Amino acid sequence: MTNKKNLIINCDVCDCRKIDVETLTGYESIVLNGDILLIDQRSKAALESLSVQCNVNEMVEMEGDAEFISWNGRYEINGKKGAPGKKALLSVNGYLEIAPGTEEILEQYVKIIVNGKLVCPESLSGYLSGMTVNGTIEMYPDDAVLLKSVFQPDEYFALRAREKRQYYARRAVVLTDPKVNVEELSENGVRFLTKRLVAAKSMVKKAVALVDEKTELVVVPDECVYINDDAELSAEFLHRCGGCAYVDGNLTLQEESTDLLSRITYLYVDGTVRLLESQAEKFKELNVKYEKLEVIKGTVIKNKVTVKADNALLDASRGGISVMNCARVEIAPDLEGDRILKEMMLQNCAKVVCAPSQRAAVELICKNVAEIKDGTEEDGEEEKFGLGGLGRLMKDTRVVNADMYIL
Repeated sequence: MTNKKNLIINCDVCDCRKIDVETLTGYESIVLNGDILLIDQRSKAALESLSVQCNVNEMVEMEGDAEFISWNGRYEINGKKGAPGKKALLSVNGYLEIAPGTEEILEQYVKIIVNGKLVCPESLSGYLSGMTVNGTIEMYPDDAVLLKSVFQPDEYFALRAREKRQYYARRAVVLTDPKVNVEELSENGVRFLTKRLVAAKSMVKKAVALVDEKTELVVVPDECVYINDDAELSAEFLHRCGGCAYVDGNLTLQEESTDLLSRITYLYVDGTVRLLESQAEKFKELNVKYEKLEVIKGTVIKNKVTVKADNALLDASRGGISVMNCARVEIAPDLEGDRILKEMMLQNCAKVVCAPSQRAAVELICKNVAEIKDGTEEDGEEEKFGLGGLGRLMKDTRVVNADMYIL
């Protein structure tokens, strides 16, 4: 008698509405791991009869020919697009923006799942109970025009703006361009709804008329350049802003940044300043404002899938290395613990792999590191093969990995 195999399905979406029961009865056991499971009445009963182990985040019942729409990135539902034409499930990995007056379109969706950010008008708050949002929800007044989260009007905005209209920018409105006719905007009754107004000193008296008293006001020098991103103090940075900047993000200083500090005339960092210990005192003497100051070591290595730290890398990096936002950091076995302590810093990394003799030193230099592996861990059979409670060897198991799978 031939032993039956096990079936493991790992996928983002599994559509079970066309389930083939006869084929699946040939498996000893079935495990389904996924984010979304699509079922109807027939497939629901079939899954129960087959004793399928379902490990899913969402189980959505969709009868008939209901459509499944999956989207990665930005998706919009408004009067011109976003209407499926029939019952549908919408899954957005990224950013979903819903316009006012789209109630009839929303009624066509069996379910909306957002892994990321949802932006919608306040009048549609009643529809949120039928949605799953794994991330953030941002709501704005229905009578306001939705702008970018950080909005910098250009010299032609006053010509395009409608009289007595409200404009919503979630994070900030930046009025530093002297070509923007702030007086005309005010006379036309234009108002900005935002958390923060960044205004040049010469424009601030007229600019405050465009916001309410709850808006945070930041006044910057007239020559200040607004940078809406993380930045690094470099020659290119100074060429861009001339030493006077508002950085809406984090600012990092490398060793070569030391000689550039004297060229800073004004600096506002709405985030964290990361610098070397030798730079801290001189930096604080400058005309600078910041949320947080963090001392790092030497060369910054960030946003890498894998970083291999060894003696050669440290030899080439004066002052050591700071590894940030990397998925995996592998430390060479011959790297001494003392050198790890003196010349390395690990921050916001998913996994660090090291030798058992290095673990104590590695733990001391880690900040917000999810996992440290030193080779002494013994993965159980269940963890090793991902079989849940089955505990079968892989040779007796068929494994399916897919973004979407039709069962």
